[in-house]
Amino acid sequence: MIALAADARLGLVETARMLALAHVAGGDAMIACFDAKYTYWFWRPFQAIPQADADRNDKTDADATWQPLRPTPAFPEYPSAHACHSTAVSEALQAFFGERRIAFTLDSRATGTIHRFRDFGEVVRDVDDARVLAGFHFRHSDEDGSALGRRVARYVVRHRFRQLE
Repeated sequence: MIALAADARLGLVETARMLALAHVAGGDAMIACFDAKYTYWFWRPFQAIPQADADRNDKTDADATWQPLRPTPAFPEYPSAHACHSTAVSEALQAFFGERRIAFTLDSRATGTIHRFRDFGEVVRDVDDARVLAGFHFRHSDEDGSALGRRVARYVVRHRFRQLE
C-alpha cells in the first residue's frame, strides 16, 4: 500500500489516513468473519467432496481421491476470511481514492510473482476465484465473505474515517 500512496503522491497525513482506513476495515472484517465462522462451523471442500454421497443431494457425487491444491486452513470454511479481508481493504481504498480507477501491482514474496490489477474490484474477483480454484472454499463462501467485507468497510468509512473539512 505504500507504493500505492507514493504513486498517488499522497502526503504523510493522507498516507496515514489511507493506511488506517484500510487496516481498520480489514481488521474489523476479520473479527466479523471469524465470529461467523465459529457460528456456522461449515465443512470445507476436502471434507465435503469425499463424503458427497452422504449429503442427501442427488446432484453431487463423492470423489474419495479429491484433494485441494495446498493444505487447507485449520478453521471452519464459511465465510471465506480471505474474501472478507481483501474486499474490506479494497472497498476502503476505493472509498479513499473516490470514483477514479486506480491501477496497481501486488507482489508476492512467497511465489516471487507480480500481479497487475486495473482496479480494486479486480482484486476481489481474483481472490474469490483463487480460493475456490485452490479447493479451500465453496463459491458462496467467497461471495458472502466479500459481501461481509464490503458492509464492514462501508460502515468504517461512513462512521470512523470521515474526510476532515
